[in-house]
Formats: sequence, C-alpha cells, structure tokens
Amino acid sequence: MKRTYQPHNRKRINKHGFRRRISTPNGKNVILRRIRKKRKFLTVSDMFLFKGQSTHGVKYKNSTSNRKLTSLRRQSNNSVTRQTKITQRKISAAK
Repeated sequence: MKRTYQPHNRKRINKHGFRRRISTPNGKNVILRRIRKKRKFLTVSDMFLFKGQSTHGVKYKNSTSNRKLTSLRRQSNNSVTRQTKITQRKISAAK
C-alpha cells in the first residue's frame, strides 16, 4: 500500500508557490507576514530559484509578479512606519 505523501516538485510549487499565494487576499497576507519577519524565502518557488533548480516547465516569478512583490513590500514598509509613528505618538502623549 502506498503512503499518503508522494512528493512532486511541480505540484508543490503549484500549491504553495508565489503565483498561487499572490492570487488570493489571504495569500498576500502570508507573503506580507513573511516579508515583515525578513524571511529568506517568501514561498516555495523562491527556494527553488535560490537553489537554481528547475521543475520542468514551471514558470517562476515573471515581471508582473515581481511588480506585485515590490508593491507588497512597499505596503508592508508603509504599515510598519505607520505603526511606529502611532506608538511614538502614544509614548509622547503619555509623557
């Protein structure tokens, strides 16, 4: 009898890759959280790109997804600076 987990790289990238994550609002939240934590790999496809592996025709980040990623990074940086400004105001108000 076969076991449940039969690993395949293409299926892994299609389920947990950048394109799949960026296509849904919750997936974007996952990527933003990983950007805020300064993770080395945002998604599985990033790991494959870093290691220089290919998965037989699976396309990685193209120019549109790179643009989406940079806009997400800007959003996360803006939200972090907004939060720090709010906390600074609270601290100054408490004094």
